[in-house]
Amino acid sequence: MEPRDSTLINDGLHLGESLNDEMAGKSASCQQCRKVFIIPFTPQFILEGIGARLHVYEDKIVISRYGISSFFVHGLKGDKTLYYNNITSLQIKMGDGVTSGYIQFSLPGGNESRGGLFAAAGDENTVLFLQAENGLAQHIYNYIEKKLLDIHNPKPVVQVHQASAADEIKKMKELLDTGAISQEEFDSFKKKTLGL
Repeated sequence: MEPRDSTLINDGLHLGESLNDEMAGKSASCQQCRKVFIIPFTPQFILEGIGARLHVYEDKIVISRYGISSFFVHGLKGDKTLYYNNITSLQIKMGDGVTSGYIQFSLPGGNESRGGLFAAAGDENTVLFLQAENGLAQHIYNYIEKKLLDIHNPKPVVQVHQASAADEIKKMKELLDTGAISQEEFDSFKKKTLGL
């Protein structure tokens, strides 16, 4: 796995530094190069929401519910894992001085809320957050949106046509016939192309 700069986790913590004890064995740091090796099951970002925590990984997100208010709204459902290839869209609303913000994920055949903040609060695919988390939430939104674009709009595969040895020799023969190259050059190219 390629080393890369440590990934920002909520409130300026970096993997491989202050989270090492808490996340024992999930990241490894290289003291010589001061880089952190990100292991696939280590979250790239963690958003502390209201009654929920959003863990953002390379290939999925996990919504973990906690607290009494979450229990009354969502019950004892446990963690919810959504893989990027199953997410069809996402929506974000920034928190302000009056209302909380939210980030909402839509799934195929899903029944996500469409009634604004109050309806989103009861949606199992939504994480509410405070205004103080707007920057991190926007960063997470951009990260996931790029992942979704990469998955749903894959880059086209460019096929390079390689000319066969016969095609190359034919082109050189045409150059020989027009006088652009000598017989010696043609013979040398032909031997080299055929591996003789």
